[in-house]
Amino acid sequence: MTPETMEKLDRFREEALARDIPTADVERWLGTLHRRATLEPQVNGPVVGRLGGPLMLPPDVPDPEYPLVASLDLAALPQDATELPLPPDGQLLLFGCPEASAWSSAAPLGSAVYIAAGTAVEERWLASATTRTSPATKRYLSFRESCD
Repeated sequence: MTPETMEKLDRFREEALARDIPTADVERWLGTLHRRATLEPQVNGPVVGRLGGPLMLPPDVPDPEYPLVASLDLAALPQDATELPLPPDGQLLLFGCPEASAWSSAAPLGSAVYIAAGTAVEERWLASATTRTSPATKRYLSFRESCD
């Protein structure tokens, strides 16, 4: 965890103990926290991906059903950023339909494609996705650690 996150947890612990909450209860609550990586369109931390941009896929990967929402550089994301078993490098492409409501359908509204580092890719132009895919310019994602 980052020093900033550790400091927040220490302040929580101190405040809870000052309110006479038993140490065992405080530690149990802290033990339920899960690390997460928050991606932000403002670059306030390390750049780990981008919103939209060109669609780069290996030649043998079928065209996605949904437009490219974001791509993540897994080598730039700290390994302990989340509790997800992510590969240490490569690209994770996230596809989805941002206009659709997750509550309106039982059908999947997106997908993900992992591309191993060093895999040959080619740019794809999809008529259904080009209007929803933003240029990569100034659309970078930065990483911020937090806990839930």
